Amino acid sequence: MVVGTFGLLRVVVVALGWKLCVGQWTVSGGLPQQLLVDNAVSVESSLLWYKDTVRTNARDGTELYNVIYLPKKPDTGVSFPIVFVRTPYNAQDQAPLQAALWLPRGYGVVEQDMRGRGKSRGEWAFWEFSGTDAYDTIPWITNQTWCDGTVLAFGISADANAVSMEEIPTPPPTALKAQFIVVGTGELYRTVYQNGLYREFDIAGWSKSIEESDYLVTLKENEQYGPYWYPTDLSRNWTNVNVPAVHWGGWYDFFNKGTLASFNGYHYLGGPGARGSSYLIMSPGGHCPTGEYPWPANSFSNIAFNIGFALFQAVAAGEDPNSIGYHHIILYVMGSSTVDPLQTPSGNFWICTDEWPAVVLTPMYLNTERRLSQAPPAGANSMTIVAD
Repeated sequence: MVVGTFGLLRVVVVALGWKLCVGQWTVSGGLPQQLLVDNAVSVESSLLWYKDTVRTNARDGTELYNVIYLPKKPDTGVSFPIVFVRTPYNAQDQAPLQAALWLPRGYGVVEQDMRGRGKSRGEWAFWEFSGTDAYDTIPWITNQTWCDGTVLAFGISADANAVSMEEIPTPPPTALKAQFIVVGTGELYRTVYQNGLYREFDIAGWSKSIEESDYLVTLKENEQYGPYWYPTDLSRNWTNVNVPAVHWGGWYDFFNKGTLASFNGYHYLGGPGARGSSYLIMSPGGHCPTGEYPWPANSFSNIAFNIGFALFQAVAAGEDPNSIGYHHIILYVMGSSTVDPLQTPSGNFWICTDEWPAVVLTPMYLNTERRLSQAPPAGANSMTIVAD
């Protein structure tokens, strides 16, 4: 998809049946991480909140460390839907913010250190075991008296990749009912090797930042796509995906292609629980705080969190994920104005729709005058090639 296609003229957008979404939600804070903070409240604001830490076992015996926050103590007899988060960034530090986001909304939180990270045992293996480790943990969660049987997965960036991998085991965990995937991907090979090219700066830089540079040898040994990548590639079997999800990405984000591919895979190719029931929000930046020029102020919006909250609420209540009142595709149309970055006829506004516009292919021919033309070349001295 070419982003600029949607920014030609506002009248073209309307003619395609897209809805301009101006003034339908509040503009807020900034990047996904900042909006997470904006939507949270102080963990200390309620003395009723309960915290615990537990180690659970993966199928190979590896101990995985979990931090648990609940709106009330377990001995009160009240159970809750649980938001499950898996992270390489130290659950002990991250869980309080997740608690501040979800507990006031009636959810409990279980945040788990990924294998080999934080206080979990085992060796760091990228996201290779992410699907099976989550699969082994979710039944433990649902067997606790404080869980009402519903698990909802949430994650931003690296945590979002872990969310996506939860749908790889066949069949995926039945207690997992919905996902909120923020600037992540379900196709890690295409992120590490974009169009076959290793992304040295991004992958090596990130691995160094979490002190896992030794694992880069394994990634480089698997330059060619093969079985090593299967546990981190949802695209091998989209029909196995069976939950609705909110996919929030950015046009200039590191995972932009993965976000779009994941939404299309869930929404159009997924199993019965996912097909036709997912949501896509594309803002400008994602991980990227700004370009050469600042993103327009109206591009920072709470809409993705609003949709995520609404989807989780509906699914936890056993309601139709399509009943939440939002369009399935919400895009920010980038504009060309760098002097006055406000809404213009050609861009810097949000549009909403429930379907991508139909694609119409136009054959073009290079004629003897070295011009492109829709008319096929005449004469015998013609040559045909196929190019992408």
